[in-house]
Formats: sequence, structure tokens, C-alpha cells
Amino acid sequence: MSLLHRATAHRSTRPTLALLALLLVVGLAGLPGVPVEAQDGATRVPLAEFTPLPAASAVGLDAETRQVRDDLLGPTWDDPDLVTLHWFGVSAFVLSYRGHVLLLDAWEIIGANNDYAPIGREELAALQPEAVLIGHGHFDHAGDIGYVSVHSDAVIVGSEEICDEAVVLAEQEGGQASDVSCAITGTMETPVPGTAQALPLFADTDPVTVLQHIHSAATAPGEDNPPNPQLPIFDPTPYIEYFADDPEELARFIRQQQASDQGGTWMYHFVADEFTLLWGNSSGPIFTDPSVGAALGSFPGCVDVLSNAILGFDQPVSGLQDPRLYVDAVQPKVYLPQHGDAWVPVISAGQEQYIPTWRAENEALGVGQPATRFLLDPTDYMVPQVFDIRDPRWADETPGSACATQRIDRRWGAERTQTAARLAETRFAPGQDQVWVVPADSFTEAVVAAPAAGLVDGPVLLHRDDALPAATVEALQRLRPAEVVVLNPGAGLADALAAVDGVGSVRSISEEDPYALSAAVADTFGSASTAYLTTGEAFPDALAAGPAAILEQAPVLLTRPGDLPEVTLTALRDLDAADPLSDLRVVVVGGEAAVSSAVEQALAAEFTVERVAGATRFDTAAALAALPLFDDAPTVWVAGGLDFPDAIAAGAPAGVDGAPVLLVTRDDVPGVTASALAAATTARWAVVAGGDAVVGPAVRQAVSDLLPDLAGAER
Repeated sequence: MSLLHRATAHRSTRPTLALLALLLVVGLAGLPGVPVEAQDGATRVPLAEFTPLPAASAVGLDAETRQVRDDLLGPTWDDPDLVTLHWFGVSAFVLSYRGHVLLLDAWEIIGANNDYAPIGREELAALQPEAVLIGHGHFDHAGDIGYVSVHSDAVIVGSEEICDEAVVLAEQEGGQASDVSCAITGTMETPVPGTAQALPLFADTDPVTVLQHIHSAATAPGEDNPPNPQLPIFDPTPYIEYFADDPEELARFIRQQQASDQGGTWMYHFVADEFTLLWGNSSGPIFTDPSVGAALGSFPGCVDVLSNAILGFDQPVSGLQDPRLYVDAVQPKVYLPQHGDAWVPVISAGQEQYIPTWRAENEALGVGQPATRFLLDPTDYMVPQVFDIRDPRWADETPGSACATQRIDRRWGAERTQTAARLAETRFAPGQDQVWVVPADSFTEAVVAAPAAGLVDGPVLLHRDDALPAATVEALQRLRPAEVVVLNPGAGLADALAAVDGVGSVRSISEEDPYALSAAVADTFGSASTAYLTTGEAFPDALAAGPAAILEQAPVLLTRPGDLPEVTLTALRDLDAADPLSDLRVVVVGGEAAVSSAVEQALAAEFTVERVAGATRFDTAAALAALPLFDDAPTVWVAGGLDFPDAIAAGAPAGVDGAPVLLVTRDDVPGVTASALAAATTARWAVVAGGDAVVGPAVRQAVSDLLPDLAGAER
């Protein structure tokens, strides 16, 4: 393979004995191999005695290595403000941070397919990584540590057994034990699971925390986790397209297994200013050892991004419950599942097949859900996952984590399209049925879209001037919706949405008249026993209507203040006729200045009518929050009441929570809102939509302080 080989060589559909041989020799990914003998000659230093590697500024990098890094990692790999992960298969990443390059695991996918990933061990070594951190020593994680040791100066971080394995593999590559340098984390048995150690890896970075935890195991689920077996149906396409017809690679694959030893199971926690990353390559039954769960929730600075294995021996028994328990213990903001890609038939099904199952686990997390980003093989191999450590979101506390001092979960961006995208991270995992996209500068589309999106537990995203902002594109790529419904798109917008990777189909609903638009959206409900009605001329009274409508599976229709548009009346009659078992109930939101008594009387002639209103928009929101619908709300949502985008975009995830939206100003919590917060006796925390310009720091603190004490509120 050439230095910059691509996944194009050695493809064949001709049956060979390679696959049959593979199935005979391969155990399940991660089965213990032949124990290796302890080796002499390698440099071994315990973590406590490890001398930090040089600062990035002190590393003399030759032109060839810099060119390789630029070619494979992009020109920003040494930007000290960026943390970048390049996935190259199973649990393995190239990690660049603070100007350093290291590997998390080291194995080029070989075996049942050739050149599935667009990078091989030659390139990994040519990157001249400064260290290779091994999560555990099975061949599908550590099979190339010997090759990398022989062809670079990388320090292997792992247990005694992993270091022994590196020596054996190095000798198989024509090297010798002296080529191997190891920072020793312990042994397979020591320290005990739940023990954290500090590794001063580089002279110019915070220490890396190394945690001994639990390898995946076919352990019956705990009391709170009923059996939920999962046997994913593997897709044969990758094995046909990338068929294993290279005897040399197959032979190497077999040799790597023979040197494979678990050697303990380790996670690594990195800190770069406010940003933190936790990586591991296995997810074990942590309910068997409470000390591990406690340790996972106690990293310095907590965890912003978690990446660990979604595949394990537990799946035939308990599905993806073990990975979910890791997420629940860690409380990350972003979750990157890995170790599900297709590299051996039957066992490994491909990452995409785990999306529906993870959605169920994501929902089981309740209000503690992270933003899940699935990395899909092979399209996401070596596609950079970039995190800007200057992003203020990393400084925000995650409620329920060990770092939390407030009961506030803030979701926000620099402007409204980014805030909507961050809100879409809150309760929505990849594999959505629908996502609704509406104009960022028009409240009517957003008002009517939120209940329709909530009907299928979907979010609302924004476009601006018929263009797709980057934040919206990224959110759609993460969510991978089967359908996008876009309201009043301009020329080319539907096509632009259809071109976004991961989007299934696109449906447009176009009506220039806002009342006709609300009727058209209501028609998508088919039938409803309740409908909400508010003014179509101003946004304030509609700001908090979304969650209540979502809980009642009711559309929001629009009216003029003084008279009921015929198109709205027809829509209400159609809803009523579609449900012959009950009379339609119409909930009017807002006072008589928004919806006059004349309109109410006209409605009462045909339907059951209720009004929810207050003297101001803040009072109306509090009146909605007082409805019995929200008696058991696990959260309360807070948004700025002086503009519409944040409050209305919050409607869909708040509705999924079964929670109301309350309104504040940047610098004040109105008395009626304070009273509503004090009455939220079941709320674990408040979700705040918007940045400092919308909801100031003093207001966030006041909201946190106003929530009533709740046993277990922090978890």
C-alpha cells in the first residue's frame, strides 16, 4: 500500500477461502487470545514515574512528517485551540490537541475486507504519533502497536500485558523489544476497576486521567435494566465490495489475534482549557461495580465529549444498555459511539444499524440525554470531528454532573439558527422520523410547526433567507431524519435540504397567507380532540403555547384578533369531523386584545372553548405552565420573552419533556415567572434557551435558586 493509499485496491467479488478461514480463526471481537509471555528489553515506566513528553513548541518536526500530517489530518492539526478526532475504524482515532498528535488504539481494519478504511498502518506510523493510548489489548484495538513502535518513537500507554503484546508484535514486524517504550498503567488485575491515575503525558498540557474500568461482558442486566436482546442483522454489502482476497493481510490478521491479550480496560480523560474528552474502547456492566460508575462521574472538569464502544458481548442479553449506563454516569454534552463498524460478518453489523436501538436507549436517559453523533462506516473514516476549545458551551455546567453548581442546562448559540440547532441536540437522537425547518425571521411558521414536529417527537430548525445556515446543516447531518418538512421554502431550498447527507425525503408546505398555512399544517394531524388558537398578528401570546399543544397532540391555528378567518374555521370543522367520538375542544391562548370575545363567541357556537390568558406574555406563559398537563414535568424551560425564535424553537423539546416554557427578560425574572418556578416541584433542573444577550447570568442564577428543593435533583 502506498503512503496515501485510498480504499480502492484489492476489491473482488470472487469467492475465496479467505472468508471461510477468517470465520474459523476469528473469535468474537474482543475474545481473549493466546496469553503472551512477559518480555524483557522494552522500556517500561510506571505512570507515577513518567517524565512528560516535550511541549509541542519543543518538538522538531521534519518536513516529511509535517506534510503527512497536513495531508491526512488537514492544515489545522496543530492549531492549539482545536481538538480534532479522525476515526479510522473500530474504536481507533487520531487525536490532535494542543499541537500534539497521538493515537487512541492502533489497528488497521483487516480480515473480512480489504482497505475498508482509507488509511493503513503505514500512514499511522508515518504520522509519527507521540504516543499510542490503548483502551485494552485485543487485536481489534492493539493489533498494530508493534508496527507503529518499530516505525515511530511513539510511547505505548497501557498495561504490562499490553506492553508485552507490543513487544511480540514488534518482533513479528522485524523489530526488537528495544523498539518499544511503554508508560505502564498497571496490569489486567491492578489497580482495581474504578481507580483513576494521573498521566503527565506532555509538558504543556494538563495531566491525562487514566481510569481502569470494565470490559464488555455477557452479564445479565441489572434490576433497573430488563433484558433487551439485540442481534443486529449484518449487511453483506461491505464484505462483497471490499472482499478479503489478500492472503498476506489475512495471515497478518491471524498473527495479531495470537498475540492478543485484554490487559485490563482503560479510559483516558483529556483536558484542554474548558474542553474535556473521555475516550475508551469498551463498555462493561458497570452496575456490577458501583465504584466504576462513581469514578466515571468524577473526572476533573467533568466530561464534555464521550466516545466509547457501542458494541459488546452484552448485546444478545441487554442490547445497548451498558453503553447507556456509561453515558448516564458520565453526563457528557456530546456522545460519539464507536466500535460498531462492519469488519467481520455477523458480529459487526455497521454503525448505521445501531441508530434505531440507540434512540430507544437515548430516550431512556430522559432529561440526561447528550447530543449523539453517529460516525458511520466507511463514509466517516478520517472525516475530522473538530471541537473548538474556545466555544463557551464547554464552560457551561451539565446539570446532574459532578461539576454542576447550578440546576441550569443552557442551550444556545451565537445567533438564533445556532440556538435552534443546539436545542435540537437536547432530546433528539439520530434517526428522527421528521424534522421541521422554518424561516428564522417569521414567527407564524415557527408557531404552527412546533406542535406538528412534537407530534412525532421531532425538533424545529431554522433557515435564513432561503439559505441553510451551517448550524442547520450540521444538525440535519447528525439527526439523519427520514423526512424534512419545510414551510414556505424559497426557490432551491427544498433541493438544498435534499442534498444534505443523511436526509431522506423533503416535503414542502407553502402558503403565503399565515391563516391558510396554519390550516395546512393542522391538516397533517389528520384528527385531534383539541386545537389551540392564537393570534397570527403578533408573537407574544403564542410563545409558550407549543408544549401544551404538543402534550395534547393538538395543532396550533391562527386567527385575526377581531374575526375568525374562514380557512381557520374550516380547519377546525375538519378536525372535529375527523373525530366523531368527541366534540372538538378549542383552547384560546391570549387575552381579548389577541383573540377577541367575538371570536370566542363564534367558536363557542360549534365547539367547546377554553381560554388561557394573562395580562402580559409572562402571565400567559405562567398560566399555561399552571395547567394540569405539567404537574409532573421533569424540567422547566426558560426563554427570553422579548423575541420569538428561542422560545418557539424550545417548544418541541420542552413538549417532549412534558415541560412548560416560562419567559424572562435578560436582566429580570418577572414575579409571575418566579412564582411558576417555585411551583415546579418535580423539576430536576431548568433548561435555558439562549445566550447571555437573551438570558443574562444573574437571571440564570436566579432561576436555579428559585427551583424548589427536590430529592435527587442533581442526578
